[in-house]
Amino acid sequence: MKKVNLLDWLFFLGLFLVFLIPPTDPDLGWQLRCGQEIWQNHTLCSQNHFSVLLSDYSWPNHRWLYQSLLFPIYQIFNLWGLTFFNALLLTAAFFFFYHSIRNFNFEKRVAIIMTTLFSASVFSLGIRNQLPGLLFLTLILWTYSKTKTNVKYLFLYPPIMLLWANFHGSFVLGLILIACFIAVGGINCFVNHHQIRLFPLLILLLSTLITLVNPFGIRIYEEAWRHIGEVNLSKLIAEWVPPGIETWLLVFGTSAALFF
Repeated sequence: MKKVNLLDWLFFLGLFLVFLIPPTDPDLGWQLRCGQEIWQNHTLCSQNHFSVLLSDYSWPNHRWLYQSLLFPIYQIFNLWGLTFFNALLLTAAFFFFYHSIRNFNFEKRVAIIMTTLFSASVFSLGIRNQLPGLLFLTLILWTYSKTKTNVKYLFLYPPIMLLWANFHGSFVLGLILIACFIAVGGINCFVNHHQIRLFPLLILLLSTLITLVNPFGIRIYEEAWRHIGEVNLSKLIAEWVPPGIETWLLVFGTSAALFF
């Protein structure tokens, strides 16, 4: 990773301070309770013991590792710890995004600021179980940027996917992204009459198979499909709610001010 200059340090310090947001996510109590059950009862919190509604319902708890991490942070540092964890997680995610693109430093800072502003309704909830997915996504982007100069960075894909698959069901997006990167590389080799290498395909296969190393096996794919194909997420999850007219006006107005 290239050397970070003083302006970059100040920028990311500012981001860290902005993301010091106390948790107000309505699902936080559930996540902490599951983490407590994992640590104290040595179960994976895959059955509903917390409410009378759907009391016999069970599911592959693809968030189990996130919950296992969240609960001890809360136990030791209370809400201050969760606030710090949120800032650390989001700052790290944008840090890897920033360094996945060469040059264009001003444009990258503007993009990060605009993303933060337009996602304020989501980020304002503090730590959420979807946020580790953002970090893993930017790690994939950063890794891809490194593979252009050193193919050995491809070996980072499998461990990233192993962790992601045990943190959150959004890991499927990582596999899609890796597949797209490898497909683009193959097309470039074909167009430029270079030999197409099988090594990246083997890495993709390994990255896919390693996601099965979790307590629920292939069932985590069933859960991911249930969220994507069978549920209207725009009515249930804040990140999937389409932006309102005021957000689009802000986007166009800001873009016009920047580029015209």
